[in-house]
Amino acid sequence: MADIFKVAKRDYLENVKRKSFLYVVFGLPLLMGIIFAVQASFGSQMTSLQFNTPVGFVDASGLGFQGNGNTTIGYATVGDAKAALLSEKVGSVMLVGPDYLANGTVTVMVREGDLTRTLNDKAMQAFLVGGLVKDLPPDVRARIQNPPAMRTIELDASGNVVQSNLMKSIIATGVGLLLLLTIFMSSSFLMQSVVEEKENRVIEILLSSISARDLMAGKIIGNGALSLTQIIAWLLISVAGIAYFGGPVMSLVGTINPLEIISPEMLAVYLLYFIGGFLLYSSLLACIGSISTSMRESSQISAIVVLPAAAPLWFITVFMVEPNGQIAQFLSLFPFSAPLSMIMRMGMTAVPAAEIAASLAMLFLTVVLAVWVSAKLFRATILMYGQRPGIAQMISILRQA
Repeated sequence: MADIFKVAKRDYLENVKRKSFLYVVFGLPLLMGIIFAVQASFGSQMTSLQFNTPVGFVDASGLGFQGNGNTTIGYATVGDAKAALLSEKVGSVMLVGPDYLANGTVTVMVREGDLTRTLNDKAMQAFLVGGLVKDLPPDVRARIQNPPAMRTIELDASGNVVQSNLMKSIIATGVGLLLLLTIFMSSSFLMQSVVEEKENRVIEILLSSISARDLMAGKIIGNGALSLTQIIAWLLISVAGIAYFGGPVMSLVGTINPLEIISPEMLAVYLLYFIGGFLLYSSLLACIGSISTSMRESSQISAIVVLPAAAPLWFITVFMVEPNGQIAQFLSLFPFSAPLSMIMRMGMTAVPAAEIAASLAMLFLTVVLAVWVSAKLFRATILMYGQRPGIAQMISILRQA
């Protein structure tokens, strides 16, 4: 154990000072904060610009559309409307043709380069609908002009109303992606460390005083501690960011009880998937590092392992429409995609406890198999130089083991 922890300490201290690690730990939250601030700022500017920019119109339909002189301004001819548009008195101009009732087509003119900046779809739609229903009773006109406010409630298996919020699925997906990013970043450091030590022959010195099994175990423990450091740093940065920018954040999130979004039980399940996913991928990438002859080769081979983990993102629409469908269930049970798949599903729907248990059981059984295979191949191939062992040779090594 002393040798294992020496290796773990060495790998941890070496990787925690890497620029790439520091960039992800501190740079990613900073980038997310900048994106959030820019979107909030420009979003408010766009809203203010759109609703304060008047819209001109020319009515050739004979339906008697009337402007209010503030948000909508009527012009007698197309020439007058063009002149107002080019002089920036209005942001856009609607040309309501004589066949509007027949085909519902309205031509909109804007200045070159102002298509998205001055095109106020909401104001145009409200103007046209208001003109068509102006002779109806006020209450009927209000219902037509203002679409119904749909209120959706969800019922559990007992028929009780449960809180439904889009933030549940968004936060769960975000947590799953961050955990996956953490797993692969630390696992890639492990693979990179093995390849570098193999290329510069440091691995020979290490194996003269420690067994291959203990070396691999120490590297996995060290990079696991690196993952926990990354998660703790992100949590502290998130708490500090919410404390400092609490107002804008809460205006987006709304009045939501965090414990109803991610309960302690869900956090425990997330932790199990994180541990299982990390052990699975770190052992496999360590094995890839041991059989590879260069960093380029190891990166190419590792893509085969990484792709299944991202499979839930390929079917994210399916997850949103049918979170308990066959595709979502299969990806939740398949060990290589289970961590992200199950976390996404738990944020979108109530997943049966038996299904979660089965998914975790299959994940950890695969972890046991992957660690055993990786340890055997790691020990047998770590000192092989210049040539990567073939599949037949690796099968022979496992048979002998």
